[in-house]
Amino acid sequence: MSASAHRNAGRVGLGVAAIRSDLARALPADRVRPASEVPAGHRFETGTLCHEAIAGFVAAIEYLESLGADGTDRCSRLNLAYARIEAYESALTRHTLGRPSEVGGLRLYGISDAARVGERTPTFCFNLDGWMPDSLCAELAARGLFTYHGNYYALGAMTALDLEAHGGAVRAGYLHYTTAEEADQLCDALASLAKGPARSDPRVAPLTRR
Repeated sequence: MSASAHRNAGRVGLGVAAIRSDLARALPADRVRPASEVPAGHRFETGTLCHEAIAGFVAAIEYLESLGADGTDRCSRLNLAYARIEAYESALTRHTLGRPSEVGGLRLYGISDAARVGERTPTFCFNLDGWMPDSLCAELAARGLFTYHGNYYALGAMTALDLEAHGGAVRAGYLHYTTAEEADQLCDALASLAKGPARSDPRVAPLTRR
C-alpha cells in the first residue's frame, strides 16, 4: 500500500509505503549504492531522507488522532477522526450545493445534487460565464478566497469537458476547519461577480461547453 503524506495533512513531496517484508527484501530497487539493505525498506531510498518532512507527517498524524481522542488506540482514534471529518465536510458540501442556483452563469461540474453528497468529495470545480478561470481565481483571491485554476492534473476530465483549451476551471475545496461562514462567503462572492461584467480580458469569448 502506498500513499502521499499531503493527502493526510502532511507535507507535499513525501511518499509512504507499506509492503510485506518478504517482498521488500526480494523486489528490485533503484537506490544509491551505499544505501543499507537492512531494514529492507531502506533498499528503496534514493539518498538522505527528508527528515523534516517525516517529522511533519508524524505531527500531522498526531493532530488527526486528536480529533478522535476518545478512541482506545491509534487505529480507532484515526477511524473516529476521519468519520467526524467526513460528516462535517459532507454537511458543509450539502449546504453549499443548495446555493449554486442563486448564481447566474455558474457552471458547476460533477455531482450537484445535495442528496448525493455521499458520492462526491468537498471539492468544487466550476466556471463563471464571462470570466477566464485564472482571472476569476485572482478576483476571488482579492476577496480573501483562495482557490486554484487550470486542470489540476485531471487532463482527461478537462479534455472530455472541452475545458482544457479554455484554461480549465476554478477549484475550491473544503477541509474540516472550513466554516459555514466561509462557504457562504464564496457563494456570495460568485453571485456578486456574476452580476457585473468581468474586467476587460480579450481572451473572454462565448464558449460552447458540454
